[in-house]
Order: sequence, then structure tokens, then C-alpha cells
Amino acid sequence: MRVLIFVLMMVLLSPISLARDLVFEVSDHPSKSFTFDELSRMPVTPITTHLPWFLGEAEFTGVSLSDFLMNEYGKIPDIVYFQALNDYSIEIGKSDIERYNPIIAYLKDGKKMTVREKGPYWIIYSLSDHPSIDHSLYHSQMIWQLEKIQIGKL
Repeated sequence: MRVLIFVLMMVLLSPISLARDLVFEVSDHPSKSFTFDELSRMPVTPITTHLPWFLGEAEFTGVSLSDFLMNEYGKIPDIVYFQALNDYSIEIGKSDIERYNPIIAYLKDGKKMTVREKGPYWIIYSLSDHPSIDHSLYHSQMIWQLEKIQIGKL
């Protein structure tokens, strides 16, 4: 009976792990939430790269962070703050956004990413295109389970 209850809970809760919105906040302005569907209607930027968390390469699909910021804020600010579901937070500077063009990934190998798979949103840099950033500083900027992007201090 316990197994049945566990299976039912997992089935009922699994859509929740995909149905999270990405929140965008600018200091002194109301926050704005983006659904998966809204993000996927933005211009698509694919990245095929290797990452230290799995073997081989994977293809990530998402929206360019610079395009997202230009569309929603009008420019790329000097510093952008990011927060994950577990409250892990990082900041990425304008020069890294412009130089390495990371994406807000929402698909991995053509499939939505669940929270268990580091989704639903994940900042991805192409380490294959930029081998010089394949080290811990940039690995730490590839925040997964992304829930909030903020302009102005978190």
C-alpha cells in the first residue's frame, strides 16, 4: 500500500517539477514571470557543449541571455544576479554575457528539464566553443534550477 501511495504522489507531483515560472525582477519595479511557453516563443539559441556534470556533449536550447535582457530591460546591465530554487545565487557581469553569450536553457537534447535534471531553467555557457572558461569560476556561474533573474541587488 505504501508503494502505491508513493507512486501516486510521484505521478501527481511530477508536473509541478516542470511547471515553474522564471521570475525577472528589476529594483523598484513589479516582478514579471515567464512560463516555459513564453520563453520558448523568444528567439531560440542552441548550444551543443560538454559540461563537467555529464559525459559527452549535450544540446541545450534556450534564449540568449543578452537577447532576454535587451528585450526585457533595454540593455545589458553591468551585473545581473541569479537565484536558484535552493537559494544558491551568483552574479554574472556584462563583459561575460557579451563575450560568451550564455543562454537560459529550457531544453536538454530536445526535452524539458525537470528539477531533478537541473531544470527547469539552467544558465549554459558553451565550454566547447570557449575552452578557456572550462574551470570552476564559470562552472559556478552555470546556475541550474534557476528561478529568478534580478537587476539590482538580490
